[in-house]
Amino acid sequence: SFHEALGHDPQLAMAHLGLAKAYTGATAYKDAFFHHKQAAELVAQGNVTEKEAKWIALGQQQLDGVFASPQERTKRLQEYRQGIDELIVLDPDDAHAWVLRGNASERSVSGRGQGGRVASVAYYDAALQRDPEHFGAHHYLVHSYESLGLYDKAAEHAKRYADAVLRVPHAQHMYAHVLPRLGKWTEALEQLEKADRLQREYFAAG
Repeated sequence: SFHEALGHDPQLAMAHLGLAKAYTGATAYKDAFFHHKQAAELVAQGNVTEKEAKWIALGQQQLDGVFASPQERTKRLQEYRQGIDELIVLDPDDAHAWVLRGNASERSVSGRGQGGRVASVAYYDAALQRDPEHFGAHHYLVHSYESLGLYDKAAEHAKRYADAVLRVPHAQHMYAHVLPRLGKWTEALEQLEKADRLQREYFAAG
């Protein structure tokens, strides 16, 4: 999708940031650094807003933190969190920024929702106050509440996530792996079958 966006607008710095994050998630760091550099060059040319520039700076800050020495990692994480707080100050109504801060409440600068606990919940709730349909916040709340052993709440947000993006296999899978915690094995199997079918359809479509 980000490559498609760049095909329409090669100056779209946020598409380069999206690619950098996607490649980081795939541990394709050479590509991640390349797209961060492209985004930074567009910032230097003045082709972005102040808030976009901050998002891009935070992306580089996070990637640098991933490769920081063990002695530097705690400091880098604190600086990254402070940077996101500054992003929120720029636009307190930006639900995406609150979600990013929830990710950064994890123990590592590379946190991306799976290791959330109490601190993360507060930020994801803040995102939902601004956008009740933000499926990213619902997704990460599933992980956070599972970590806390609050399976009823995890299932509630998993259902919201699955219903929001009906064609996304992972969303159906997320709901499936919470349901057994509530003894709902038949419903879990149905969800897993749905996720499997959607994934196969995706690959078949090429």
